[in-house]
Amino acid sequence: MPDRNADSAVSAILRGSTWDLLLGVTYVVTGVALLVSLFTGSLELVVAALVSILLLVVLSLGTAIRREGLVTEENGIIAACVLTAMGLLFVLSAETALSSEVIFGIVFFVGVIVPHLLVSARTEPSP
Repeated sequence: MPDRNADSAVSAILRGSTWDLLLGVTYVVTGVALLVSLFTGSLELVVAALVSILLLVVLSLGTAIRREGLVTEENGIIAACVLTAMGLLFVLSAETALSSEVIFGIVFFVGVIVPHLLVSARTEPSP
């Protein structure tokens, strides 16, 4: 018996705007390019995939803000930290001799932990 929920979800995706479909396909292609670059060891393809990831993040944030009116102080903090973390990833990878584990630790800290702490500090009531 076919799953009607799965069919309706797929048809809803396909009925979405062309922009959404294009953005989704671009995410998949970028992910495949990153995977291929890691398996082949092609530094040029890694850099191209990382740059496209950065551009996709910016386009996705812009799309979400335009459609949903997500311009809040909290989202601004998160977006700034994520974009800073992506920039750090590029700079630290290209300009330092740090191991990838250390670089990803720094990027995780700046992109995940710092925004969490900043947003938590702003939303907690003062004693």
